[in-house]
Amino acid sequence: EVVGAPFLDGDALAAALQSAGVRGAAFAPTTFTPTSSKHRGKACSGVRITVTDRRALDPVHLGLAMALAIHRLNPTDWRVADLEGLVGDKGVVAAVEAGVPLASIEAMWKDKLAAFRVKREKYLLYK
Repeated sequence: EVVGAPFLDGDALAAALQSAGVRGAAFAPTTFTPTSSKHRGKACSGVRITVTDRRALDPVHLGLAMALAIHRLNPTDWRVADLEGLVGDKGVVAAVEAGVPLASIEAMWKDKLAAFRVKREKYLLYK
């Protein structure tokens, strides 16, 4: 998967994501010109994400690590408010905007997630 934008520095983003300790993925800087999307036809810099261990990868953790890194590296170019449509939680968006550490953001829904996992257990067909 490739993620980028004209305003991103792929080297800086790859370094930030590597240092975030995201398990199950590797990040390499890349450049590309999208043929579709918001930045169609524009030269973009970003990262190539390679899944190295699909069982270890937590996609929500990865997404939040990316959001925090992109906001920290480009606080005026990336609209954090746009994240709300993806996460559906204004508190998470505010935490990303404030630069709250990733572990603290994830702790915001820890209790709700634990309750959901217990509730769904009886509906799982495969374990």
